[in-house]
Amino acid sequence: MGRRPLAKPAATDGCGVAVNAAFEPGFEGAPVPRPWMRGPRDLRIDLLRGLAMAIVVVDHLPVPSHFAALTVERIGVVTGAELFVALSGLAVGMAHRHRIARAGWLASTSALIRRALMLYVVVVAVALLAALWATVPGFHGQVLTTWSDESGRSFQVVEARPWASPEALAGVLRMESSPWQFNIIGLYVVLLLLAPLALRALAAGRAGWLLAGSLALHLWAVTIGVRLSDAAFETPFPLLVWQFPFVCGLVGGFRHVELTAFAGTSAGRALRWFCVICAAVFAAYAWNNPWPVAPYRHVHPVLRLHIVPEAWFNAIYAGFFRERTWFGPGRLLNTAVLLVAALDLLRLQWLALVRGLGWWALPVGQKTLVVFVAHLALLPLVDALAPYLPARMLAFTALHAAVLLVLWGVARMTLRLSGRRPGPPAAKPVNRLDRASSLPPPRSPAGP
Repeated sequence: MGRRPLAKPAATDGCGVAVNAAFEPGFEGAPVPRPWMRGPRDLRIDLLRGLAMAIVVVDHLPVPSHFAALTVERIGVVTGAELFVALSGLAVGMAHRHRIARAGWLASTSALIRRALMLYVVVVAVALLAALWATVPGFHGQVLTTWSDESGRSFQVVEARPWASPEALAGVLRMESSPWQFNIIGLYVVLLLLAPLALRALAAGRAGWLLAGSLALHLWAVTIGVRLSDAAFETPFPLLVWQFPFVCGLVGGFRHVELTAFAGTSAGRALRWFCVICAAVFAAYAWNNPWPVAPYRHVHPVLRLHIVPEAWFNAIYAGFFRERTWFGPGRLLNTAVLLVAALDLLRLQWLALVRGLGWWALPVGQKTLVVFVAHLALLPLVDALAPYLPARMLAFTALHAAVLLVLWGVARMTLRLSGRRPGPPAAKPVNRLDRASSLPPPRSPAGP
């Protein structure tokens, strides 16, 4: 007998696709509950953003720890930055498909511009506060205002007393002066300002053209090393290079309903297995990293593999993955397959994983900006405490754990103050379609 047709939920989302926030079409046609959904919000993305934040925080702290065994390109040749940018695009695509369906493209554009302006104000405020902090003796503000390379040379990344010079203040307003731990937020400002154009193309059914144009800009920028401005984020995260993983995430989020349906087909199942296998292969390759330089040297030798010869490892890394700034094809593929595999694993084992990881990762993933700012305030404190601790990895690991717990507390407190429930959602059995959770029909059949 042939397969039963997919069950049809009660409403569409404005793009002609049936959607229900609490259910998805099962791979055999029957509706399957989705306990990771809270309204239109996918908590799996929040959980992954929380884990990406843990990687970022550990990598930014000025002392090493055993957490490096999990964060320094250990889950593949990716860092927290690649995951954050792709997940941000995914979250924006999912949220604004719903917003466009409810209120139209102009309302979506207005919301994105407001968010971008808020982030811009935060970027400027953080740069000024970091410069102010650096003027206080003994407060270790240089952790925020300078950056040191492997040779120990230090570079000023935040202008000293920018309020005393109109030119320096103008540089802050142009986002040219920012703590290196925070400059990626400037990238988000620009990406959110450009996102309405991409969403317009997606709402018009031009996903293919959008991806082709984004890829062309990415390849051009990588080939000739294009940086469009002197903004602080352009040095580690060139806009034309890093817009592509964001756009890929945006397309995936906007078309998540169709992709979920495709995942249940034979081709979709094959692609999911391909992603799982590739993610495992990339992780195994990353564990063969032989480099004795920071931050890789902080990984214990027992946790290193020695299967891939060093010469091969270096050649593959240089030709396929490349350094993070210029985002090689291997790094793009690794980011994509890792996120697909992680989302699929969370779908299959949601209750177990949310109990084990969600208590920390969900609140942090839902308040990433607050946690991002809070971790900047903790960096000078860690730098001040480190000399008084035993010079042992165990003591530094305990310090890292304390920082992560403090940030978790900040996220939970912020959620409570905003009236949202922190932590994993309460599991409850659902036996029928919850029509109240479905999206309302669009205002016009033509869409935005």
